[in-house]
Amino acid sequence: MAIMDIEFYSHYLQRNVSFSAIVPVDDRTQDNSESRAHGDFATLYLLNGLHGHHRDWLNFSKLAFWARGRNVAIIMPSAENKSYVDNPHTLDRYGEFIGKELVKFSRGLLPLSHKREKTAIGGLSMGGYGAMRNGLKYHETFGAIATLSGAIAAEILLKITEEDPRFAPRKSFFEGVFGSLDAIPGSDMDCSALLKKLIASGADVPKIYMSCGTEDELLWQSRLYHKIFSEANVPHKYVEEPGGHDWLFWDKQIADVLDWFGY
Repeated sequence: MAIMDIEFYSHYLQRNVSFSAIVPVDDRTQDNSESRAHGDFATLYLLNGLHGHHRDWLNFSKLAFWARGRNVAIIMPSAENKSYVDNPHTLDRYGEFIGKELVKFSRGLLPLSHKREKTAIGGLSMGGYGAMRNGLKYHETFGAIATLSGAIAAEILLKITEEDPRFAPRKSFFEGVFGSLDAIPGSDMDCSALLKKLIASGADVPKIYMSCGTEDELLWQSRLYHKIFSEANVPHKYVEEPGGHDWLFWDKQIADVLDWFGY
């Protein structure tokens, strides 16, 4: 297994960016099989949360241990607190970076599968939203989505900042990320709207895994989207277990996610 940090120039972000990668190159030679041809590794694009960094998963979880022997490559970018969306007023085109450029660049550089069914996206908290938003928007690329403790209900950010005094001071921050908050509902930053559009088009909805700790303040968002998926008859796995918004919960869940994806 190789663990590496990679830097390259992003045309979508117009600056140098870094990502971490786990690639099971030596695992392939240990399974006494010649079936793992170059370019055949299943891939999980794994996103960090707010205030995080592309090495968070390596620093704070046993991800490298969980990945060993599973023949899965894991690509971990950063989002600089930008929620993995495209801000129309800045150069922060993180949605296109995640859904297009990073996939193309990493596939060109590393022995990754180009197949949808072997390409997944996941993340925690802010990264859980980024995974859901970009997994649905770029559904032709990603065949599976996992969101852990996801802050996925961006469409009601305006209501939250107006009604909850704890979030009111963050309104300007959210506007710096998303633009006008009242423009989010129905846009491509609204995961429920993306889902409706996907269903209406008749396209395949990616496999979905959602989990959240029962002591997590974001639990209501997972429950809301569990209801949305259930009412739309979208198959998905939903997990509520004891735990908070912390690495103890996410470390256990990422091992379950890798098993669920079938890697």
